[in-house]
Amino acid sequence: EGTGVANYVARWASADTLTSGALFDNGTDVGIGIASPASVLHLRDSNDGGATELIIDNSAAVGSTDELTNIRFRHAGKTSAFIKAGREADLSTTANTDMFLALWTTENDSPSEKMRVTAAGNVGINQVNPQRRLHVVGDVEISGTIFQSGSVFTAGGGGGGGSSTFV
Repeated sequence: EGTGVANYVARWASADTLTSGALFDNGTDVGIGIASPASVLHLRDSNDGGATELIIDNSAAVGSTDELTNIRFRHAGKTSAFIKAGREADLSTTANTDMFLALWTTENDSPSEKMRVTAAGNVGINQVNPQRRLHVVGDVEISGTIFQSGSVFTAGGGGGGGSSTFV
């Protein structure tokens, strides 16, 4: 027994009473917290002064470093890109809670990692284990001025034996 509102998915208000929930389904689009969803899935929350979050939780147990949480983008049934978050270390202690964020794209039907941000804040482009704040594997094109503070070159740095030209 109970009442409801058209297009809202029913929920149990008590053990024996149905009522309208926050999930709106018009047969095409689904809205949570909104009665007129503008897309396939439309989430809405009013959180003045705070953050509205969408949480995707991989609840795998601690003890390894190969669990990921992904957002996959597809077009015409093919994977075009991923946003991946994962472990950098065994999470068995609170000291080992390092995580990374990676961007993957697909070239010639083969997805691969193109950029990673480590827990330490290092960014790798075509490098999954960046050793500096910015670690690029491949050519870099820069238009504009490069501003530098500190040493320009340090021992062991540089281009791996290649030449450097500055204009």
